[in-house]
Amino acid sequence: MTDEIVLKLKKTGFAAAEVGADAASDRTLKKMGKNFLFKDVVECNEVLSRNGIATSHFFMFGCPGETPESVEEGIKNVLSLKNCVAFIFMGIRILPDTPLAKIAVKEGVITADLDLLQPVYYLSPTVDREWLEKRLTDAFDGVRHCLFPPDAMDNSLQILHKLGYTGPMWDLLLSDRKRPRHA
Repeated sequence: MTDEIVLKLKKTGFAAAEVGADAASDRTLKKMGKNFLFKDVVECNEVLSRNGIATSHFFMFGCPGETPESVEEGIKNVLSLKNCVAFIFMGIRILPDTPLAKIAVKEGVITADLDLLQPVYYLSPTVDREWLEKRLTDAFDGVRHCLFPPDAMDNSLQILHKLGYTGPMWDLLLSDRKRPRHA
Protein backbone atom coordinates (compact mmCIF):
# COMPACT_ATOMS: atom_id res chain seq x y z
CA MET A 1 0.00 0.00 0.00
CA THR A 2 1.45 3.32 -1.06
CA ASP A 3 0.28 6.93 -1.03
CA GLU A 4 0.08 6.81 -4.83
CA ILE A 5 -2.22 3.77 -4.79
CA VAL A 6 -4.48 5.24 -2.09
CA LEU A 7 -4.77 8.55 -3.95
CA LYS A 8 -5.81 6.70 -7.11
CA LEU A 9 -8.35 4.69 -5.13
CA LYS A 10 -9.75 7.88 -3.56
CA LYS A 11 -10.49 9.20 -7.06
CA THR A 12 -12.85 6.23 -7.51
CA GLY A 13 -14.66 6.97 -4.23
CA PHE A 14 -12.55 4.89 -1.84
CA ALA A 15 -13.33 6.29 1.63
CA ALA A 16 -13.01 3.42 4.10
CA ALA A 17 -10.90 0.27 4.47
CA GLU A 18 -11.28 -2.88 6.51
CA VAL A 19 -7.92 -4.54 7.08
CA GLY A 20 -8.05 -8.22 7.99
CA ALA A 21 -4.55 -8.94 9.24
CA ASP A 22 -6.19 -11.57 11.49
CA ALA A 23 -3.29 -11.99 13.92
CA ALA A 24 -1.61 -9.35 16.05
CA SER A 25 1.93 -10.65 16.59
CA ASP A 26 4.65 -11.76 14.21
CA ARG A 27 4.55 -15.26 15.71
CA THR A 28 0.83 -15.75 15.13
CA LEU A 29 0.91 -14.06 11.72
CA LYS A 30 3.49 -16.65 10.64
CA LYS A 31 1.48 -19.55 12.11
CA MET A 32 -1.60 -18.28 10.25
CA GLY A 33 0.36 -18.51 6.98
CA LYS A 34 0.59 -14.74 6.46
CA ASN A 35 3.51 -13.42 4.44
CA PHE A 36 3.82 -10.10 6.29
CA LEU A 37 4.81 -8.82 9.73
CA PHE A 38 2.96 -6.54 12.12
CA LYS A 39 5.19 -3.63 11.06
CA ASP A 40 3.55 -3.99 7.62
CA VAL A 41 0.11 -3.61 9.24
CA VAL A 42 1.35 -0.44 10.96
CA GLU A 43 2.73 0.94 7.68
CA CYS A 44 -0.52 0.18 5.84
CA ASN A 45 -2.52 1.88 8.60
CA GLU A 46 -0.28 4.96 8.45
CA VAL A 47 -0.67 5.27 4.66
CA LEU A 48 -4.46 4.97 4.90
CA SER A 49 -4.69 7.41 7.81
CA ARG A 50 -2.36 9.93 6.21
CA ASN A 51 -4.63 9.98 3.15
CA GLY A 52 -7.87 10.41 5.10
CA ILE A 53 -9.20 6.87 4.71
CA ALA A 54 -11.34 5.68 7.64
CA THR A 55 -9.73 2.38 8.65
CA SER A 56 -10.75 -0.57 10.78
CA HIS A 57 -8.69 -3.65 11.62
CA PHE A 58 -9.74 -7.17 12.58
CA PHE A 59 -7.61 -9.27 14.94
CA MET A 60 -8.15 -12.75 16.35
CA PHE A 61 -6.49 -13.94 19.53
CA GLY A 62 -6.08 -17.64 20.25
CA CYS A 63 -4.53 -18.38 16.82
CA PRO A 64 -2.29 -21.38 16.20
CA GLY A 65 0.98 -20.82 18.05
CA GLU A 66 -0.60 -18.31 20.44
CA THR A 67 1.03 -18.13 23.87
CA PRO A 68 0.53 -15.78 26.81
CA GLU A 69 3.62 -13.93 25.56
CA SER A 70 2.25 -13.51 22.04
CA VAL A 71 -1.07 -12.34 23.51
CA GLU A 72 0.77 -9.60 25.40
CA GLU A 73 2.74 -8.65 22.27
CA GLY A 74 -0.49 -8.60 20.24
CA ILE A 75 -2.27 -6.37 22.75
CA LYS A 76 0.65 -3.95 22.69
CA ASN A 77 0.66 -4.00 18.87
CA VAL A 78 -3.09 -3.35 18.56
CA LEU A 79 -2.94 -0.50 21.07
CA SER A 80 -0.07 1.05 19.09
CA LEU A 81 -2.24 1.59 16.00
CA LYS A 82 -3.42 5.19 15.61
CA ASN A 83 -6.36 6.82 13.81
CA CYS A 84 -8.24 3.56 13.31
CA VAL A 85 -10.68 1.21 14.98
CA ALA A 86 -9.76 -2.36 15.95
CA PHE A 87 -12.23 -5.21 16.34
CA ILE A 88 -10.81 -7.96 18.54
CA PHE A 89 -12.08 -11.54 18.41
CA MET A 90 -11.30 -14.52 20.61
CA GLY A 91 -10.95 -17.75 18.67
CA ILE A 92 -11.29 -18.57 14.99
CA ARG A 93 -14.14 -20.39 13.28
CA ILE A 94 -12.89 -23.67 11.84
CA LEU A 95 -14.10 -24.27 8.29
CA PRO A 96 -13.99 -27.69 6.59
CA ASP A 97 -10.93 -28.68 4.54
CA THR A 98 -8.80 -25.70 5.59
CA PRO A 99 -5.27 -25.55 6.98
CA LEU A 100 -6.80 -24.49 10.32
CA ALA A 101 -9.00 -27.61 10.37
CA LYS A 102 -5.90 -29.75 9.82
CA ILE A 103 -4.07 -27.98 12.65
CA ALA A 104 -7.07 -28.39 14.96
CA VAL A 105 -7.19 -32.16 14.26
CA LYS A 106 -3.42 -32.52 14.72
CA GLU A 107 -3.57 -30.66 18.06
CA GLY A 108 -6.59 -32.66 19.25
CA VAL A 109 -8.88 -29.61 19.35
CA ILE A 110 -11.39 -31.45 17.11
CA THR A 111 -11.76 -34.91 15.63
CA ALA A 112 -11.34 -35.50 11.90
CA ASP A 113 -14.99 -36.59 11.54
CA LEU A 114 -16.52 -33.53 13.23
CA ASP A 115 -19.25 -31.78 11.19
CA LEU A 116 -17.82 -28.29 10.72
CA LEU A 117 -20.88 -26.92 8.94
CA GLN A 118 -22.11 -25.98 12.41
CA PRO A 119 -19.90 -23.28 14.00
CA VAL A 120 -16.88 -24.68 15.84
CA TYR A 121 -14.11 -22.37 17.04
CA TYR A 122 -10.40 -22.96 17.39
CA LEU A 123 -8.54 -21.67 20.42
CA SER A 124 -4.87 -22.55 20.83
CA PRO A 125 -4.50 -25.24 23.49
CA THR A 126 -1.47 -23.33 24.81
CA VAL A 127 -3.71 -20.46 26.03
CA ASP A 128 -6.30 -20.78 28.79
CA ARG A 129 -9.74 -19.61 27.56
CA GLU A 130 -10.76 -17.88 30.80
CA TRP A 131 -7.39 -16.14 31.15
CA LEU A 132 -7.50 -14.96 27.52
CA GLU A 133 -11.02 -13.56 27.81
CA LYS A 134 -10.16 -11.71 31.03
CA ARG A 135 -6.87 -10.42 29.63
CA LEU A 136 -8.51 -9.09 26.45
CA THR A 137 -11.38 -7.56 28.44
CA ASP A 138 -8.97 -5.83 30.81
CA ALA A 139 -6.64 -4.66 28.03
CA PHE A 140 -9.31 -3.08 25.85
CA ASP A 141 -11.82 -1.93 28.49
CA GLY A 142 -12.30 1.80 28.13
CA VAL A 143 -10.18 2.01 24.96
CA ARG A 144 -12.60 3.80 22.67
CA HIS A 145 -11.10 2.63 19.37
CA CYS A 146 -10.65 -1.05 20.36
CA LEU A 147 -13.77 -3.20 20.59
CA PHE A 148 -13.73 -6.47 22.51
CA PRO A 149 -15.97 -8.27 22.16
CA PRO A 150 -16.66 -6.87 18.69
CA ASP A 151 -20.43 -6.93 19.16
CA ALA A 152 -20.17 -4.63 22.20
CA MET A 153 -21.73 -1.73 20.29
CA ASP A 154 -24.41 -3.58 18.32
CA ASN A 155 -27.35 -1.93 20.11
CA SER A 156 -25.94 1.57 19.57
CA LEU A 157 -25.32 0.87 15.89
CA GLN A 158 -28.86 -0.46 15.40
CA ILE A 159 -30.24 2.79 16.82
CA LEU A 160 -28.06 4.90 14.49
CA HIS A 161 -29.19 2.82 11.49
CA LYS A 162 -32.84 3.30 12.48
CA LEU A 163 -32.20 7.05 12.64
CA GLY A 164 -31.01 6.90 9.03
CA TYR A 165 -27.25 7.19 9.46
CA THR A 166 -25.17 5.44 6.82
CA GLY A 167 -21.52 4.73 6.21
CA PRO A 168 -19.00 3.00 8.43
CA MET A 169 -20.56 3.44 11.87
CA TRP A 170 -17.33 2.39 13.58
CA ASP A 171 -15.89 5.65 12.26
CA LEU A 172 -17.81 7.42 15.05
CA LEU A 173 -15.28 5.99 17.50
CA LEU A 174 -12.54 8.18 16.06
CA SER A 175 -12.74 11.58 17.71
CA ASP A 176 -11.33 13.50 14.73
CA ARG A 177 -13.83 12.16 12.19
CA LYS A 178 -17.05 13.75 10.99
CA ARG A 179 -20.40 12.31 12.00
CA PRO A 180 -21.82 9.71 9.60
CA ARG A 181 -23.93 10.75 6.65
CA HIS A 182 -27.66 10.88 7.20
CA ALA A 183 -29.78 9.10 4.59
